[in-house]
Amino acid sequence: MANMTLKEYQELTGQRHKYNNKPVVVDGVRYDSKKEYARWCELQILQKAGEIEGLVRQKKFELRPGFMHKGKKIRALTYIADFYYYDRTPDRKHSKGLQSRWVIEDVKSPVTRKDKVYRLKYNEMLYRGLEIKEV
Repeated sequence: MANMTLKEYQELTGQRHKYNNKPVVVDGVRYDSKKEYARWCELQILQKAGEIEGLVRQKKFELRPGFMHKGKKIRALTYIADFYYYDRTPDRKHSKGLQSRWVIEDVKSPVTRKDKVYRLKYNEMLYRGLEIKEV
């Protein structure tokens, strides 16, 4: 049993990933789902076309710094976005003109959008004026 892979263990016990997503590994890089990998490919095409720039995966945002409480270290509260990039295409949705902007993007299913921890972090990001684009 000690030499069992995670996949073998999951098959044996009937356990699955939390939201039934299937992680994908491409060129040694792990993506949480096929949908996330597909979106990464789309964003790379947009970057090559010059529509976006500065594309980064797994960008970390600190929502609250770590601190000490009664001699115990409380770790920082962070949000990790799937993608972060500068969108050079004009934003036609807003009436205040055509402005390019930085985009924080997360690949979500209808189920994961309702996750309580995600919603808390989403709202913390909004409070800081940082909107998450859910795809």
